[in-house]
Amino acid sequence: MIKEIHLPFDPQLEPAVSLRAGELCCLYEAGKLRYIKKGETVLISMVYAAVRDDNWGTLPYKIEDEKLVIEKESFTIQFTAVYGQEKTVYKAIFTIEGKAGNSISFSMQGTALAAFQKNRIGICVHHPISSCSGQTVMVTRPDGTSHQSVFPEMVSPHQPLLEIQQMQWTTTDKTIVQLFFDGDIFEMEDQRNWSDSSYKTYSTPQRIPFPVNVLPGDAMQQKVKMIAFNSGDSAAPQTNISGEEKIPFPAIGYCRSRDRLPVTVAEAALLQKIPFSHYRLLLQMDQKNWVDELHDGFAEAALLHTRLELVIVFPEAFNALLLVLLAKLKRKQNLLYSVLILQKNKAILPHALQARVYRLVKEVLPAVPVGYGTDHNFVDLNRQQPVADFFDFTSYSIHPQAHMTDNRSIWENLDNQPDMIATASSFSAGKPVFISPLTLKDRYDGKGADKRQYTSMIACWTLMSIQQLAMAGSITLYELFGEAGLLRVEKNKNGEEVSIHASPVYEMLVAIHAFQPVFIIKRYTGRDLIMDGLLLENAAGERLFFKMPPEIISAKNQ
Repeated sequence: MIKEIHLPFDPQLEPAVSLRAGELCCLYEAGKLRYIKKGETVLISMVYAAVRDDNWGTLPYKIEDEKLVIEKESFTIQFTAVYGQEKTVYKAIFTIEGKAGNSISFSMQGTALAAFQKNRIGICVHHPISSCSGQTVMVTRPDGTSHQSVFPEMVSPHQPLLEIQQMQWTTTDKTIVQLFFDGDIFEMEDQRNWSDSSYKTYSTPQRIPFPVNVLPGDAMQQKVKMIAFNSGDSAAPQTNISGEEKIPFPAIGYCRSRDRLPVTVAEAALLQKIPFSHYRLLLQMDQKNWVDELHDGFAEAALLHTRLELVIVFPEAFNALLLVLLAKLKRKQNLLYSVLILQKNKAILPHALQARVYRLVKEVLPAVPVGYGTDHNFVDLNRQQPVADFFDFTSYSIHPQAHMTDNRSIWENLDNQPDMIATASSFSAGKPVFISPLTLKDRYDGKGADKRQYTSMIACWTLMSIQQLAMAGSITLYELFGEAGLLRVEKNKNGEEVSIHASPVYEMLVAIHAFQPVFIIKRYTGRDLIMDGLLLENAAGERLFFKMPPEIISAKNQ
């Protein structure tokens, strides 16, 4: 028996226009081409241009003078984009053409309008993981020489392809794809390092120092052209065999909300209605009130009938401070879920220090798992992989908006999440991988909460993330309270609670907890994972299906 819960979809997708170039089809969306397909295979995820400032911020843009000429098997798009935050600093004229011979070109003529600093300006191409991973690719360098490489299956810590002028590869359905780049030297990075579901080919190699001063009148031109055609070989027959994979339902916890009073008894009663394996406390040891923070964290964990996931950030010199902390933790070790020790201004604890800290902690807390990892993106862990056996788990955080912030990209970036776990497992000696935390946006960008946090779309994204990350040893979700959390508390003028507003994420977690799932069921057609919802099974063999809204499922086909 399967019970279904149909989820609504409230945010609007960016308006998109369907286009054809011979056998190729794609979407045009606000200056970008998305999902260039031949048949059912996505050949290119996206082509667009970006202006990146000296802090790697992507400057917003406005489109002017947009003209679209759309024919049955061809199209021409022209527009001007003006870029800037507080003032306009850059302008670019674009021409996008699709022709009946299965070719698409994307050209850019840019001019600086004001002085600023840039890390990069130019066209970017996103290659889909699904159709490219493991495929052989032939790369032609600017000097005319060529070499053969491969799109990496595991997440590549560094640029897998350098010095690119042309690329050619063959998809699994025997389509040959060629890309030609003009106007700069291009290279590729594996964007799964930042939780994006793509490889990105971009201009201006990382070996060139940055930032660079841009002066008014500075100009550039770039062009990318794509051609796709059949190889002549017979495509391998497509299998439609259906199958299932049962994965134990993962341990799920939440973050302690910053800058608020401790959890009340009434709030704890609401939080007992959701899966609650652990409670994440970020402890800044250079703060004078760290002892009070730790005391409150333990008290709240006891009230919530759970244990503390401690992420502890020490100042540069912390030997004596660590011993003081361990003395306090020894008396509370039955309330400890795990410990991850970090050092201020370092993404990862240096290996020698990790080994020393691990030994000290295990001497005092022998039964408590001690991790190696980061409070930031997977890239930091991937580029500083553990070199010795001084950890019990690896850890990193996830959010889907490192590069793109639109709704289609947030949903698209679900696809790669298992790849990060598989890569971390490959260098973690079979030890668990912790996702801590999973959030909607960067917690350190200083721009406040995302307004979409309390939408049904983010409930859908969270449920599918739980499915995608089910192989992790532990998943820590959002803060409990606030604009970036699960519950929003309203108070009167006297500071007294008058109401609590629950997010759609919280409501979905309540439904999960009431069902008491034992397994997540992943369903496949051939090798393709079916991403139309989250299917759970409980101890009685009953099933609960959270069905995704059709707007999400069809987002790539509009």
